Amino acid sequence: MKNNPFSVLWTACCFLLLFASFTAYGQGRKKPKTSHFLWLAKGQKVPRLLALSPAFAAQQGYVSDPNLGKLFFKPVTSPKEVIEQLNETKDLKSKGVKVFMESGFGMGRIPLLSNEIRQAIRTECKLRNLPLYIHSSTEEDHAMALDMEPLALVHGSSISSNAVLERLKQKPVYLMSTLSIQDGFTVEFNKDRLSDPFFTNSVPEIELQSANEKSAWQNLRLRFAKMIVTDKGTDEEVANLTKPKSPSTAAIATWMKNIKKLHAAGIPIVMGSDSGNWPVMPQAFHGPTSIREIELLTLSGLTPLEAIRASTSLPAKMLEIVQHIGSIEEGKIADLVIVEGTPQDDIKALKNIK
Repeated sequence: MKNNPFSVLWTACCFLLLFASFTAYGQGRKKPKTSHFLWLAKGQKVPRLLALSPAFAAQQGYVSDPNLGKLFFKPVTSPKEVIEQLNETKDLKSKGVKVFMESGFGMGRIPLLSNEIRQAIRTECKLRNLPLYIHSSTEEDHAMALDMEPLALVHGSSISSNAVLERLKQKPVYLMSTLSIQDGFTVEFNKDRLSDPFFTNSVPEIELQSANEKSAWQNLRLRFAKMIVTDKGTDEEVANLTKPKSPSTAAIATWMKNIKKLHAAGIPIVMGSDSGNWPVMPQAFHGPTSIREIELLTLSGLTPLEAIRASTSLPAKMLEIVQHIGSIEEGKIADLVIVEGTPQDDIKALKNIK
């Protein structure tokens, strides 16, 4: 694996936190006994990863339906199971809990956590001082997520309604940008991006190789097609959705417009790239995707310095580790990436790693 110069700063600050979620846990309800869990529990020296644990998903819901891919998280079906999962992971010193509130992307609806279970998660996590980071992407899902009083919403760029905006103004919630999701879909039809030295010098060869393979993109389209049609769709509808089709620029333009509106309203925007889903998403590279996300934030109306703060000091504040990291100050951990140029004037200077 090639050396990744971004791994310390960005991992510590923001994006890996949201999607690591201790995915190795979840197949059963016994206390984890794998070597990496024991290593972490004993406080051994490892790369500083901040993670959420556990990740709550509904029975046959988003990321828990075997038809949509590997079962990462065992779904919860009762308040009792909520308590059991929290108890089983209490020694992992996670920074919070992730909750999936995803009702679907199109024709059918994906089952959601019941109101009873959502209230149990809210109550039990408050008792344990574990903030909630909630995945939601529709206006209805955002509204239900806000009822749970989260610290952050993972896909803030999808928020467009004035009703949700007004609620955010009354009680601000950190919003993860994840503009790179839409931007990354264009890689399939613009493979020249993968030959950029910025990618070739920092992305493992196996990941670059898969991003160039037709089968990897076909698999991605198939997974999304099944999430769109759920059990309401026919084989013909799934087949139509899996045909190669150049992504519309309208989607990312809308998300960027949303970020601009939310930022102007004073809602805290935190850089989040949605990296970490390889090989399911072949274009979501750790490191370069985060730098691209920062560029997209500037294209959405943030100044270069605001976009940098959205990637460093602001997530440090969100994670309550601002006394250790997030800015260059005496006594703080010296996680530094040295670049040639002045990123506060030209954000592309972040690519000039020295």
